[in-house]
Amino acid sequence: MDNTQKYVVAPRLSVIGKTPSASRATALVSNFSMVSDSKKINENDPVVVEMTREKARESIKSHGEDVIITRFVKYDLALAPIYPPHVRLHRSIQTLLEASSSSKHIKFKVTGSNNEPVPETKVVAFLDFRQRWGAEGTTNGQGEVTLEIPSGTIPNTFEATYVYAPHSYWSVRKVGLAVTDQQIQLTQLPETSQDEWWSEIINVPEAHNNGNLGKDVKVAIVDTGVGPHRDLNVIKGQNFTTDGTGTDYKDVEGHGSHVAGIIAANGKLHGIAPDAQIHAARVFPKQDPSSEDHGASNADIAAAIQYAIDQWQCDVLNLSLGGQYDPLTEDRINYATARGALCVAAAGNSAGPVEFPGALDNSFCVAAVGQSGRYPQGTVHQEAEPESRGLFGKDNLFAASFSCRGPQVDICAPGVSVISTVPVDKYAALDGTSMAAPVVSGLAALVIGRDSQIRISPKNGQKINLTRSRIASLLEDIHLPTEIEGSGFTFT
Repeated sequence: MDNTQKYVVAPRLSVIGKTPSASRATALVSNFSMVSDSKKINENDPVVVEMTREKARESIKSHGEDVIITRFVKYDLALAPIYPPHVRLHRSIQTLLEASSSSKHIKFKVTGSNNEPVPETKVVAFLDFRQRWGAEGTTNGQGEVTLEIPSGTIPNTFEATYVYAPHSYWSVRKVGLAVTDQQIQLTQLPETSQDEWWSEIINVPEAHNNGNLGKDVKVAIVDTGVGPHRDLNVIKGQNFTTDGTGTDYKDVEGHGSHVAGIIAANGKLHGIAPDAQIHAARVFPKQDPSSEDHGASNADIAAAIQYAIDQWQCDVLNLSLGGQYDPLTEDRINYATARGALCVAAAGNSAGPVEFPGALDNSFCVAAVGQSGRYPQGTVHQEAEPESRGLFGKDNLFAASFSCRGPQVDICAPGVSVISTVPVDKYAALDGTSMAAPVVSGLAALVIGRDSQIRISPKNGQKINLTRSRIASLLEDIHLPTEIEGSGFTFT
């Protein structure tokens, strides 16, 4: 029986006082079979190989600390789920469908305010929310989708139905819809303004009036790509996946563009640091909706972090992604930190302990908060509100119910109902620590841009300490537990 698994082999970059041993890593790789989803741009880039667990253990023992050999793992986007994080559709409904002699087909039609069809909208309808039974689908060009459920003894109503538009409309949660064909009308988002609530609440307009726009600060967005969008100007970009060419950094999912808009949009929407330089590092391949194999690999993330430091000399890296610990990502974040780049990472959205890389010592970890009244009743954003009044703080700011929490959280920022840019030239309201992290990345760009002492500091730990110290001086206690607000809420 073949028990080979994917492993990543790379020279360790963060060993103090030692030169990275690309040659030793290369020699080791030559003993194994490289896999097709392995891409190498530079000498020190990680390589994905196949080997047995026994061979991996043997190789780790024999190659010491200067070569990393670790499991091939993938990280997910740090978006909040469109329904509570403990709920997933139960797979047994597919078994019921296959065993049933008949099934029932329910057609949903999703329209906008003027009865225009809304395509590419995800519809998730739960027959039993607690048991996680339901069906899901995505609307076609006519705004229609048909959900298949088993015939027989079924409830008369869907307990909860989520309708999640890709852009331009508020996404909603409906309760008690009849199990019959449905037409659901969505409400358009408000007209996008230069300064959305998430920038106004941290006093960004005042900072901009003082001429502080993050000029010449380089920010790497390690994500799904960026653009195209008229509000976004990508200075440089690179694709680290095997999906497309090396220069194919355009957004494959919309997430990276949303993150970029929060940081540095400069058009109809103003990001927090609109003069900062966007560098797009695409590490997420285009996703197959029918596949469970999704996410960005630790190999591609590590290569992107190193490239952002060595080739682009970035000042800030935004990592709106999360997953399990792996030593390769930790090594590259340590490498970036040692060279004066602030690595801003999302805390995660499982409502549990802080995820990696946010939980790493050298990550600047961001949790998400929301503010009551920033979205209509009945929208999915309401689900971010906590049940306990003790999780509401100053100015009706609240700890987002999905946000991970723990002692690793450094800071909190707006991450609920955040309207920002998505391709092509659209805007969407999203939730997640994915949105909170770029608020802090934008704030860091402002701080670096206006502080001459930081700008002239050598690119090492001294620059990081100064940047963190300046940001800390801007924080305010909003009376939420320390495990969710860290040292405080962001202000400019």
